[in-house]
Amino acid sequence: MTSISSLSPTLIAAMSTAQIAGLGTDDVAALTSTQVAALSATQLSALTTAELQVLHTQQIAAFTASAISGMTASALSTLAAAGNTEDSGSVGSAFTSTQLNSLNAAQLNGLTSDALDNLTTTQVGALSAAIVSALTATMLGNLGTTNLQALTSTQVGSLSAAALNGLSSDNLQALTTTQVAGLTSTQVASLSTATLSTLSSTEVQSLSSTQLK
Repeated sequence: MTSISSLSPTLIAAMSTAQIAGLGTDDVAALTSTQVAALSATQLSALTTAELQVLHTQQIAAFTASAISGMTASALSTLAAAGNTEDSGSVGSAFTSTQLNSLNAAQLNGLTSDALDNLTTTQVGALSAAIVSALTATMLGNLGTTNLQALTSTQVGSLSAAALNGLSSDNLQALTTTQVAGLTSTQVASLSTATLSTLSSTEVQSLSSTQLK
């Protein structure tokens, strides 16, 4: 019987979705980084939950940005939240900044809270302004306090008014003074009375006269 690891990337790329789904967990775990890089978005989305859960961090990092960006939100969420015992944690932390920044708003906001919890502060800090502007209040809340505080002042300046006004009291008060100082005057003007009243006195004091105009 031919070993899956002996197949060329060209042959891997030519496999049908039915063949990909039928590989089995042992075969998926045996794929090399080069073989994984040959998989398309359609093929990745065809992997079963069990198959997604045995992928290693090295394999995840080998996915092309185009393949990641073309995955269904459901498959991507399962992938990001999957735990791999050999890697001692989630493969979600293996995503590169290029991969994450290739996602569209629907994919990003479709990630589960578990998937978001598995992102590192480095990954969050590397999100592009375009990606950050698409984040919803729910997603920001699901990032957790540590990741929320990992957003740079520039990234915070890209958040939508809806996202800012939708943050919980705990999340709003978790923002650092540096992050609050990064809000644009347009963002500050769009904050609701309820949101402004939730900010701590220290956060309010960090707002400049320019921001309050």
